Amino acid sequence: MKKHLSLEERRKKVQDFLIIHDVFFEVFANKATCQEILRTILDDETIAVEQVITQKSLRNLYGRSVRLDVLCILGDGRKVNIEVQRSDNDDHVRRVRFNSSIMTACNSYPGEHFKDIADITMIYITEFDLFNSGYPIYHVHKTIEETGNIISDGMKEIYVNTECNDGSKISRLMKHFIEKVFYDDEFPEISKCIYELKNEEGGINAVCDIMRMYEEEAAKEATEEANIRAIKNMLRFGVDKEQILTEYGEELYNLAVNSTK
Repeated sequence: MKKHLSLEERRKKVQDFLIIHDVFFEVFANKATCQEILRTILDDETIAVEQVITQKSLRNLYGRSVRLDVLCILGDGRKVNIEVQRSDNDDHVRRVRFNSSIMTACNSYPGEHFKDIADITMIYITEFDLFNSGYPIYHVHKTIEETGNIISDGMKEIYVNTECNDGSKISRLMKHFIEKVFYDDEFPEISKCIYELKNEEGGINAVCDIMRMYEEEAAKEATEEANIRAIKNMLRFGVDKEQILTEYGEELYNLAVNSTK
């Protein structure tokens, strides 16, 4: 995005954004909006969001890292990850499994008893019905096959979509995730935030700053991928490790080596 756009030019750029766009969701997510979302999806009006962390990267020493859209810390210590996804181009259930495993590992400490590991809730919001069963929300549980009993390990998976509308409050909320403009007394904090981000100068600038950051990170990632490909080729042709480290550094070298396994 060009840095020297007029306010009106910037205003026009942000009008087409939807809540379900990850770029927009990052700046849209705050304590008030997330609390309104979580109270609806989790059907609990007592939920209090204490902290919201957007686009939090968690490192995995043995492979790829995970980047969470929005991580909410609740008043009772629970951690809730909210992810928005528009494209149906991956194994989403396995993606949730991966993200939750990294979250668990990064929130565990040496010597900690397993019973003390933090409870985690994964909320995955899509623009399509992931399970093709006609429901706007799906709760996934671990079940003992022989008895049918549900067991709890502190992990909850909830899948919500904007495609199915059963007239419920969740469906009404999800409808707003794919609307450009709305105001709804049922969701005052969300409505207020949308108005501010699309009409007030401070909100418009915040959205544009996030867009610029995404563009810069995309360019950086493209360069990193090109460097990793170059290192792989050098390894393939037997180039000395020290020469590669001198030219590209240890972090890129390790990424290239691990990605060839």
